[in-house]
Amino acid sequence: MTTVVFDGVTLAADSQRSRGMGSGDRHCVHCKESINATASFVEKLQVPKKAVSFQGERVVAVATAGTVNLTQGLVHAIFTGMDLDAAIELLKATTTENQTLPTGTVLVLTKESFFELKMGIKHKFTVKKITKFPYFAGSGADVARCGMDMLGLSAAKAVQLARQYDKATGGEVRYIARKGKVKTIPVDRMIETNHSRGE
Repeated sequence: MTTVVFDGVTLAADSQRSRGMGSGDRHCVHCKESINATASFVEKLQVPKKAVSFQGERVVAVATAGTVNLTQGLVHAIFTGMDLDAAIELLKATTTENQTLPTGTVLVLTKESFFELKMGIKHKFTVKKITKFPYFAGSGADVARCGMDMLGLSAAKAVQLARQYDKATGGEVRYIARKGKVKTIPVDRMIETNHSRGE
């Protein structure tokens, strides 16, 4: 899945997309590509190329966790000013009878606020303003929370720690503050812990 953290100042996310986290080496019957494949350097943290607003506030960045076609569809809707309800209905209309509607979360950092857009398992779409921080999302959320609570890590370093211990979190860590530019932590940079030292 992923790991996304917002500490009230900085929004951070990994950049690995994972499919088929189950065991075994399975392949797509159409393209023969491994279903268990992972791709690094997927932009889960994105910055709009032009000024856009969400809920009347200027968007700084968005971060995603969950099914790619859902989350990227919502990001496209936000960045182009498309009505979100229309985007969800379009997604439902393009989902066949044999498919389940995907789930996922899009997090929107604005100049003033932080919002969670979530499509849940029962296909309920919600938009919520988050006011309690730090905020964690994704499969590495517990590792990241532990890193912040017990080691005093920043949002970016908490995602970096999750990358070391959660198999569905990976790639470079990208992060941004409200008044800054996107920065990265390379894939090969590790956080030293007692466990990584073999203690």
